[in-house]
Parts: sequence; C-alpha cells; structure tokens
Amino acid sequence: MQAHLTPQATDRRPALILGGVLIAIGLVAFAMQQTGFDLTDWLGGSGWTLFILVPGVALLLAAIVAEDGPAQGLTTAGAIVTTVGGLLLFQDQTGNYASWAYAWALIPMAVGGSLMVHGLRVGRRDLVGVGARMVAVLAVVLVAGAWYFESIFRTGRVPFDLGDAWPLAIVGVGVIVLLYSLLKPARTEETR
Repeated sequence: MQAHLTPQATDRRPALILGGVLIAIGLVAFAMQQTGFDLTDWLGGSGWTLFILVPGVALLLAAIVAEDGPAQGLTTAGAIVTTVGGLLLFQDQTGNYASWAYAWALIPMAVGGSLMVHGLRVGRRDLVGVGARMVAVLAVVLVAGAWYFESIFRTGRVPFDLGDAWPLAIVGVGVIVLLYSLLKPARTEETR
C-alpha cells in the first residue's frame, strides 16, 4: 500500500525541515557548551565566520530533502553563502583580505557547481552543462586573477609591462575574439 501525502502534509515539509535543522544545530551547540569546547578558540578567533558558514550549510542540508524547484534555489543559495563564509574564514585565518581582488570568482563558480550538482540530482543535463561551463570559465578567471594580483601584491609591479603598447594589445585581443567568432561553426537549433 502506497501512502499519499495530502496537500496539508506537503505544506508542512518546509517547516519540518527547518525544525529539524534548528534542533540539530541546538543539540550540537548544547553538546559543545556542556563539554566546554570553544569553537572560536579552535578556529583561532574566527568564530564570527560561523554566522555565515552555519546558515550556508543549513541551506545545503535543506536542499538535500527539498523537492526539485525549491531544491535548486536552496542548493544555489547554500553554495553562495557557504562559499562566502569559507572564503572569509580563510581570509581571517591568513590575514590575506587582498585576495578579494580575484577570489570573488569563487562565488559565481559556486553557483556553477550548485547547478551541476542539482542537475545531476534531478537528471537535467542542461543544468550540468551550464554549471560545468561556469566552473571552467571562472576557474580560469580565478587562476589568472591570482597570478596577476598576487604578483602585484608581492612585487608592487604588474607581472608584464606593455609600456605604451597596451592599446595595441587590446586591439590584438579584439581581433582574436572576432576571428574566433567568425571562424567557429554556427550553432543551429539542432545543435543547441
């Protein structure tokens, strides 16, 4: 015999998920309090980042039990918030706040990753493809940004000096982009 959920039962699902997450957080906090475990000491004074990380992880956990439409939103929101929290934790631990110059690429990269994960979960190849392209492009942006900006931070100079030729370099990149666009095969409705 298969049980069918009534509309009232499905309307309760988000509240049940939220209640379960809050109970789990409360139990962990209570256990830490009772054992004297101080997470902020363990994190080296970066406990404030938990106010960002914990909600991000809670959103990701909620996404696991949510259905298709809400799950995608929860996965994306959870990925963004958790990534920002993790990045802030890293920066607070290392003091490398200047990494924002290029580390911002991790945020849209997390969105791409969330699309890939959700697409795999629900069997949507289109989401997996879009997410994979986002991750690949933003990984290049992240690596190039890290190379460029960290060179400036270490030496105080750009990693390459074009002198007065920088306008010609921009023209050259423009020519490459135009040639690539003109020479690649056109996409038809069948190949999209």
